[in-house]
Amino acid sequence: MQQRTGAVRYPDGIGGYQSINDLVLPTGRLAKQRDACYNKLVSIPGITCVKPMGAFYLFPKIDVQKFNIHRDEQFVLDLLIDQHVLLVQGTGFNWAQQDHFRVVYLPTIVELDETLDKLALFLQDYQQQV
Repeated sequence: MQQRTGAVRYPDGIGGYQSINDLVLPTGRLAKQRDACYNKLVSIPGITCVKPMGAFYLFPKIDVQKFNIHRDEQFVLDLLIDQHVLLVQGTGFNWAQQDHFRVVYLPTIVELDETLDKLALFLQDYQQQV
């Protein structure tokens, strides 16, 4: 019987050697992506977030008073139209309040930085229209 190690050998066109063990270490790629995403989000005025310990996403809270948000679905639609950035609103995950959205941090740090910079730019003067 072969012992499982979490390591898989993929053809070079798919990315070569990859191991979940390497990805989830405190110094691994996923931790670095989580930290970069978390740091960018909490640096945006009006956004707060709890750093996840074992998920592949963050669930930031947006200050609905500051941005006049009445519908989180409208917020993510406005962001998509203005900056071409797609988030999922909290109510899409059965969150009752209109004050959260979900960000998956699996893209590269470069992609996360660019995308969250667009979110920050959008929120600089965003006020949801009623």
